[in-house]
Amino acid sequence: MSRSVFPTLIGNDRLKRILGSDLLAGKLGHAYILEGPRGSGRHLAALAAAAALSCEYRLSDSHPLPCGECLSCRKIARGVSPDVITVRRPEGKATIGVDTVRQLREDLYIIPSESEHKVYILEEAELMTVQAQNALLLSLEEPPRYVNFFLLTENASALLETIRSRAPVMRMQLFDAEQTAEFLQKERRYAALLTSDPDFFAESVTASGGALGQAQTLLDRASPDGAEYRALRTDALRFLSLLFTNDPAGASAMLSSLPKAREDVLALLRLVMLALRDLIAVKKNASVPLMLYLSREECRQILEKTGIRRIVSAYSEVIETYGDIQNNASVHTSCTALLLGKY
Repeated sequence: MSRSVFPTLIGNDRLKRILGSDLLAGKLGHAYILEGPRGSGRHLAALAAAAALSCEYRLSDSHPLPCGECLSCRKIARGVSPDVITVRRPEGKATIGVDTVRQLREDLYIIPSESEHKVYILEEAELMTVQAQNALLLSLEEPPRYVNFFLLTENASALLETIRSRAPVMRMQLFDAEQTAEFLQKERRYAALLTSDPDFFAESVTASGGALGQAQTLLDRASPDGAEYRALRTDALRFLSLLFTNDPAGASAMLSSLPKAREDVLALLRLVMLALRDLIAVKKNASVPLMLYLSREECRQILEKTGIRRIVSAYSEVIETYGDIQNNASVHTSCTALLLGKY
């Protein structure tokens, strides 16, 4: 495939090759799951695919796909195309409920306004309730011919198997710290930051877990998202340590300081799962970027004190607790059982 596909998406050669071939052949599937951590380019990839479907130069080998210059590409990039619909978790809600999916299904049969295709981008797809996922199944099985779905998720395994069987999982490429730093230094502001504060630069790059967008967020000192993530990361590592230590007083203090909002507790548990994933990956000598810990040595120190069986068991327990809270179980009761159940 000699034509440039998704030129604004760094790396991700496998995704570009598969989706690009399908796009150029006019055989793009009706649904895909894009999996990766925050800042890994999931939304950018979905928008690139949506633009490629509607690009005015999609049949021209002399232009990249999408071209990024035609009116259709520019409207999609700015988020003002009526034919590209982003479905988000309702404000103040911890999950995406069945009502949101039902509204989506009602909209499916309204034909596109300006394009031959209508694209739905479902953010945080793993936060769909079981009822919402089951409601979506019918649309994934037999959508109108002009409809394409992109389900964005940090963890595809949190989706029902029936959903995953109808939409192939495309994993976003993560980069090691050296590659991430190399990409970032191409921008003057990040190169300057590396010189002025190398420790902060290195910490942010490592904590990004190989997701370029997340690295950029963490390197922005003025970004509330970056500050919020750092605080949440600290709480997640504290929560994780309490899973492996005999410290009922510390566990009680942790429970007392949990966020009030259900969605914030779920965000905390997602980071705990990423930390456990790091530990398991290091134990198995997997050559994948870390997603929460700053170094493999840090992981090895924990592994020396805690057996892999306990870590794998904790991972299952956290996933179960996450699911319970997602399905409206009491946050305090669920987290209490997780942290204090062993005493």
